[in-house]
Formats: sequence, structure tokens, C-alpha cells
Amino acid sequence: MHLMRKLKFIPILIEICKRIQVCHKNEFKHLGKALEYVIKIINILCGLRENRNYMLQTNRMAALNDLLNWCLSRPTHLFYGINFVPQLFHILTLHVKHRTPYEC
Repeated sequence: MHLMRKLKFIPILIEICKRIQVCHKNEFKHLGKALEYVIKIINILCGLRENRNYMLQTNRMAALNDLLNWCLSRPTHLFYGINFVPQLFHILTLHVKHRTPYEC
């Protein structure tokens, strides 16, 4: 998993999450499908304590927080069609409960 951070894989996934802010309505379906996979991968990566430390230290969680805020501000009928929101809640909850080591 350290290799994923070293190869800049996590920052690329976070950049995909940031795309939601500039996405046109007709492109949301395709970006939404990509975001489902991105959130699944981030969820797996955040299972490790050191990856959670990395996400907090580099402020990568801000983009996920913005994504959740964007999802929650959608109309109700669109919101219920967004499949990755429960996993996004899980990732954010993991980080809220996470205790960073003293050296971080």
C-alpha cells in the first residue's frame, strides 16, 4: 500500500473526486460511475492506519468532504441514485474516529 502512495495513485483518485464540482449535467452519469470505483478503491486503501494518516496529513479528506457536501445538496430524486454515498460516509467516519500518532 505504501507503493500506492509513492506512485501518486491516491492523489489521482482524489483529483477525480474533485471533478464533480466542474461536471456538466449531461456528463454526471459517466463521472458517477467512475466515482463509484474511485470511492471503493479509497475505502480499501483507508483500511490501513498509515493510509489514514497520509490522507489526514496531506488534507486529501477535504476533497471527499466537498464531494459529500455536493451529494447532499442534490435534489432528493438524484441523491437516491448516487450509490457511493454510504461508502463515502464510511470513509469519513473512519477518519473522524482515527487517532493520529504523536509524530504526525
